[in-house]
Amino acid sequence: MFRYLSVIIPNYYGAELLQQFLPSVLHALENYQGQWELVIVDDKSKDASIEVIKMFCQRDERISLIVHEVNKGFSATCNSGAAAARGEIIFFLNNDVELREDFFSGFNKYFDKPETFAVTVGGYSFIDRKPLDGLKLINWKRGFPRVTENIFREQLDPEKTDMFESGGVQGAYFFADANKFRQLKGFDELFSPYLFEETDLGYRALKRGWKIYFDPDSIAFHNVSSTLTKQSSDFKRTVDIRNKVIFIWKNINTPGLLFGNVIFLIIKLISLNRFYWKAIIKVFRLKDQILEKRKEEAKYFKVSDRTILQKFSSKNKNAEYSKRNF
Repeated sequence: MFRYLSVIIPNYYGAELLQQFLPSVLHALENYQGQWELVIVDDKSKDASIEVIKMFCQRDERISLIVHEVNKGFSATCNSGAAAARGEIIFFLNNDVELREDFFSGFNKYFDKPETFAVTVGGYSFIDRKPLDGLKLINWKRGFPRVTENIFREQLDPEKTDMFESGGVQGAYFFADANKFRQLKGFDELFSPYLFEETDLGYRALKRGWKIYFDPDSIAFHNVSSTLTKQSSDFKRTVDIRNKVIFIWKNINTPGLLFGNVIFLIIKLISLNRFYWKAIIKVFRLKDQILEKRKEEAKYFKVSDRTILQKFSSKNKNAEYSKRNF
């Protein structure tokens, strides 16, 4: 069964990137045997993005453009595309990614399972072809979830299973069941302008009892990035801390984990860490919205934090899926 596929590309100052990478996306889509559409959402770019996108739209009526009148950030831009999507499956894709021509040949089988929420894919560096993204792991350290570890395609033992469960998705490229994505109300825009929004999305899905899979045979090459590097490191550090705290206050309901996070934050604040002070002030300004969303999400949680963290820890997932020599 080849499902109707909607590809969503959020764009911000990406005129040159689109000209470089969009042809590979279109080539991969032309090889897809099912119905498809491509929706590009521009987040108030002031470069030549609109002109470039319109040029592609003129070539194929299946390509469409949505333009934000004001800059809204990554989450809102993806949500705008998803709201317009007509497909059963949504594929979120950054504008700085090259796809292999057979990229869309394997994802459908995962959605034959009714509990599947998302499929994350194998990401490699566009520059040197080294692995970047694989099966996502979750490790709790120093009061926070660490989601940067992966089991890469080359490390997996295909004799153990042909369906590898993942602890999350990589926001630059992943498939999602459109209906379930809307049940989750999409990306949470509290995480704007960026960082940790895909971790929040995936974790909420896991707590509802849904599944995320890693497809090692869908390969993407990421020119890491291109947009985030334009922001100051101080700004990114503050946003990173702020969004991790938002994630915990929204989603974690295990007392021991919450207590550990509070203690770690107190230590950082006592030490006068300026990034933590800036981040916590920003979090408190959002506390009413965070707590309201926490209350709403709790209605749907079926799986405990401990169960998820144990299942997707480095130790347990490596033992379950990896080759012995890794």
